[in-house]
Amino acid sequence: MGKTPSQWVDGALWGERATKLAEYLTKGTQFFMQLEDLHVETFDKRDGGQGVKLVGRVGAIEFTRGQRAAAPAPAPKPAPAAKPAGSGFDDMDDDIPF
Repeated sequence: MGKTPSQWVDGALWGERATKLAEYLTKGTQFFMQLEDLHVETFDKRDGGQGVKLVGRVGAIEFTRGQRAAAPAPAPKPAPAAKPAGSGFDDMDDDIPF
């Protein structure tokens, strides 16, 4: 199979919304982004050629799998204490429910 060319998409996001989301929209975070006012722009590539990219204003954003946690992960619960070896019925009540 041939190499698939990259398709660049520039999404503009600004204001208070951008400030609040900046720490979550980092490299490696997977998210769905809906662009509004979408149009195509050309740009000069490093090799001297010309490329094209989609440009738009960010509308909706939804984080998907692979997202980074917004808050620190909760501490793991401590493992229950080991029970001493016995018949396995030592912790049962004397009252049988039937």
